[in-house]
Amino acid sequence: PRSTLSSSSAASDVYKRQDRDRPRRFYIMILSIKEYPCDITEHELDSLIEYIENTNLSTHPLAAKTDNNFLDNDIPILNKLKKSFYDSCAKYWGVDVTKYSMKSWIYIDWKNNTKKPFVHTHNYDEPHTLSGIMFLRLPKGSTTTLFPIPHNDDYHLPDKLLTWFIFPSVMPHLPGTCNEVLKRYTLSADLHPKPDFKSLKAGDIIDMNALLKSVDVVDKT
Repeated sequence: PRSTLSSSSAASDVYKRQDRDRPRRFYIMILSIKEYPCDITEHELDSLIEYIENTNLSTHPLAAKTDNNFLDNDIPILNKLKKSFYDSCAKYWGVDVTKYSMKSWIYIDWKNNTKKPFVHTHNYDEPHTLSGIMFLRLPKGSTTTLFPIPHNDDYHLPDKLLTWFIFPSVMPHLPGTCNEVLKRYTLSADLHPKPDFKSLKAGDIIDMNALLKSVDVVDKT
């Protein structure tokens, strides 16, 4: 009898834990968000923050952000982050994505930022794209990215630093906010199934549709 009661109690604890975890698992299932930690040292992060603070912002009318080529700069920490994004997307899809192109930028928010966040997607018309979000600095009181879900509570990404959150680019989301003078920094990136022509070798077959699309890149933050 004692072992039966013990077993029942253990089973009950499991069910309670499953019930408690079900909302987050439901959202992750619906949104297809996967997490991939990036091995960045404290020294590398400090150098990255310093680099960001010395980078000019773009002229984007609606968002405080850098230009869309942030990870293209040839600096060791940026090369490491770029590789980690490609690796994360490859794991997400389970395919080689080295010939895919990408764009990347830093999204910034702070107490007196006049450019307020808005719900948006990173790609409206191409289903074969992935996006990534990595929190680099979340000052006290900052919120994380919100994903609205019809007829359910909104889902907020966990406040994990230096972790790629990879998801389909068509998913609408709302950037988090920061009410401190210390700035909130988020690294964002998009992976596109368009060839990076610099990586092509002689004899590679070029998709002409991708070639035509590549000349019409729209800045969607």
